[in-house]
Amino acid sequence: LVTAFSPRIGYERAAALAAEVWSSGRSLRDVVAAQGLLTPAELSDLLEPRRLTEPG
Repeated sequence: LVTAFSPRIGYERAAALAAEVWSSGRSLRDVVAAQGLLTPAELSDLLEPRRLTEPG
């Protein structure tokens, strides 16, 4: 899922985010909120299922 974040926060930050989620066992939403990387609205937009599954 963090691949969807790369255009917004950059590859390095997205990779660090993935590592934090993996190592901490916390949810992606929790880690993003704790780090203040995105607003709740931005996060919901990026994780919207249609956006993640439609081509283009």
